[in-house]
Amino acid sequence: NDPGDFRLYKSRASAYAGHKDWQSAIRDLSFFLKYFEDDIRSIYLCGEYHYEAGDFMNALRLFNQVLKEEPDNSTFFKARGKTYLKTSTYQYAIKDLAMSLDLNPQDAETWMLMGLAKIKSGDRANGCSDLERSGKMGNAEALRYILDNCGQK
Repeated sequence: NDPGDFRLYKSRASAYAGHKDWQSAIRDLSFFLKYFEDDIRSIYLCGEYHYEAGDFMNALRLFNQVLKEEPDNSTFFKARGKTYLKTSTYQYAIKDLAMSLDLNPQDAETWMLMGLAKIKSGDRANGCSDLERSGKMGNAEALRYILDNCGQK
């Protein structure tokens, strides 16, 4: 009813994302960003939607953009690191996840992602150590990866 209220596009994008309709969410948020191109939170969110849709290259492009604006944001480094992990560029993933952990060492999920990146890059011992740390911090998901990757081999 009010096409001039651009906030509604963000709200609808969020609703689409809640239903895992990533393409519709991306479409609405991209439209919003045409008019509010400096909205860092929306750029980051659009990157997350691209990530969830499996469009890792566009996710990386958007995460690079937000990191230029806020180079001390652990969430942005984590997002780009997990995206690099999905693209099998493990050394970039490790670098970004390490930056995220420097900024927020209490993030159990980032420790888990770091462990996975290290294991995938061939550093099983340190990767398992990071997974164990994540598990001790209360991340139940890390325990599954420990069982799958860190048993006797």
